[in-house]
Amino acid sequence: MRRGSGDRWERRPDRTHEARAHWGKTVCPQQRRKRTCRHFSAWRRMARGSTANGEWACQAVAHEAGLRVLSLNYSLAPEDPFPTALDEIQDVMDWCRGPGEALGIDGSRIVLFGASAGGNLSLASALICRDTGKPMPKALGLIHGVFGNDFETESYKEFGPGQFGLSLARMKEYFEWYVPTGVDINHPYITPMKADLKGMPPSWIGFGALDVLRDDSIGIDERLRAVGVETQFRRYDDLPHGFATYPRTVARSREALSDLAGFLRERAF
Repeated sequence: MRRGSGDRWERRPDRTHEARAHWGKTVCPQQRRKRTCRHFSAWRRMARGSTANGEWACQAVAHEAGLRVLSLNYSLAPEDPFPTALDEIQDVMDWCRGPGEALGIDGSRIVLFGASAGGNLSLASALICRDTGKPMPKALGLIHGVFGNDFETESYKEFGPGQFGLSLARMKEYFEWYVPTGVDINHPYITPMKADLKGMPPSWIGFGALDVLRDDSIGIDERLRAVGVETQFRRYDDLPHGFATYPRTVARSREALSDLAGFLRERAF
């Protein structure tokens, strides 16, 4: 997919993308009939990290939900800014609906989940599916995601210095890297808080209260519910940004991923 004239989006030529696969256990008779459903995980930041950051989290969700998880090593800004990562996600989703079925992937049961920038990309990818007439994901899992560009929210004011990790300065830098010159930062695929969210899939929204992005999650939940989208809203009071990457050592992280896995399992089958 590439940026075309106006708001028209077109596919780019076929490309090869690196992804890690996590095969979950079978959890129900329907899954045995359908083999499995396929999940995409976008776990990294806009400009930093790798699939290794979400390795244990993806394994935890795959195992507990009984699903096959593909964690895409999508391109990062500033070398590859918007919309490169979204192009790559669409490519992988198309692969899952076609050649991927030979590996037992049920392309009709895709869900998307991701943390931080991955939450942004998951929601933006669902918007692209809706706007281009492609099959919609069955559900979304949005973990402490980036959904707005308002740096004056209460959570930015409270945690902007970065006392719990992610800072206001760092978020501004990420946006500068991700948004190319001449592209409107309010584009709905960059800032989903500005989008028309009608028709989005059921969405699990989880976040830590000690996070500059806390109010992004609160705001996107309100916007989704306002247009009739089913949401499951989870606030973890004692956790900072990035908590979902530590399920091996942080009990509350395991709790959050368990909540997410249950939500996705119920809606995928």
